[in-house]
Amino acid sequence: MAIMRLVLFLGNLSIGYNRDILRGIGDYAVQDRNLHIMFPTDFEPTSTNSLNQLAPSGVIAGACPQFGQLLSRLIGSGTPAVDVSAERETAGLPRITTDDQAMGAMAAEYFINRGFKNLVYYGMAARHWSAMRWRGFQKRGQQEDVKVRHFDRPTGTANHQAGLFPCPVADWIKSLHHPSAIFAGDDLLGAELLYTCQLLDIKVPEELAILGVGNEDLYGVWRNNRLSSVVLNTAEIGRRAIETLNRLMEHRAPLSATIQIPPIRIVTRFSTDIFGVSDELVRRALELIHKQFGSGISVKGLAYKLAVSRPTLERRFTSALGRSPAVEISRVQADFARRRLLDSNQCVEKVAEEAGYACARQLRAALDQHFGTTPRELRKLRRT
Repeated sequence: MAIMRLVLFLGNLSIGYNRDILRGIGDYAVQDRNLHIMFPTDFEPTSTNSLNQLAPSGVIAGACPQFGQLLSRLIGSGTPAVDVSAERETAGLPRITTDDQAMGAMAAEYFINRGFKNLVYYGMAARHWSAMRWRGFQKRGQQEDVKVRHFDRPTGTANHQAGLFPCPVADWIKSLHHPSAIFAGDDLLGAELLYTCQLLDIKVPEELAILGVGNEDLYGVWRNNRLSSVVLNTAEIGRRAIETLNRLMEHRAPLSATIQIPPIRIVTRFSTDIFGVSDELVRRALELIHKQFGSGISVKGLAYKLAVSRPTLERRFTSALGRSPAVEISRVQADFARRRLLDSNQCVEKVAEEAGYACARQLRAALDQHFGTTPRELRKLRRT
């Protein structure tokens, strides 16, 4: 007879990151009737103390200081455990987390592709995930020879004030060159910046473009603003975590001591819906490309619409962005197709048609060229 296994998830569910991980755990557990997932929703001392009476078969540990002593006791007693906290590694535990450096690189490339030359990272000092996101952001920016700066939110500032009061770095925001692009370490920080820009009468995205992380509805729709955000594959983190824990509970070795799950994509909303190039001709060209890529627009047709010669357009475009209009058209088409494959159930042929490709084979070749992936691999990442 199969033995029921109690799995305890320790993570503050007021944080969207933890809720999404729990959903991934739940999706896996539905397929295994021998797993029972328990997660505390009350963090009062009397409630957390009652957890000491439990003897779970395994633990998945998110970032939640209230459970530090309980987690230490369980690990010390030999209870199998997996770390999904996105903080520094817990010694001896398998770790499943976001690939924070890849996330930072994705954010930098996103801004660079939109023509920005001044990139800024706004993070949280002493947080491991923030340091890693900055590292990836900085490295990718330096590879393209753009100016990259870093500023941390002052320690000791109450997190619960985010979005309700000006952030504590208003003077720093006022000192930034316009236009600049800010990558906020998470959506909470991004919402804080948006609200502060409103109070300071700084135009978003015309003067400051702001990108967050997490794609949380609470922050993405804050007031009348829309916060662009990096979409994380947190459900996959949860699935891989419970899969790894299952191996440990069956006394099998984990497949890997550390697994880093890359982000899926970036959702563009109001806060970054602009191009940061100073050349008006190139900006208009970018706007046309992003609006008409699916209709088969060519460099020749683009030059005609802009009333300039093709050599002039190519020279100024390449000077501003370091790539030709033809490459940009191809990249935008491929990016649209990639996002469509992630977000919809449309067949590959229909996606290829909407992206402006003559056939699905052209789409597959473009995805491989620009992103090193295939439609099938993208479908695996798509959230169900």
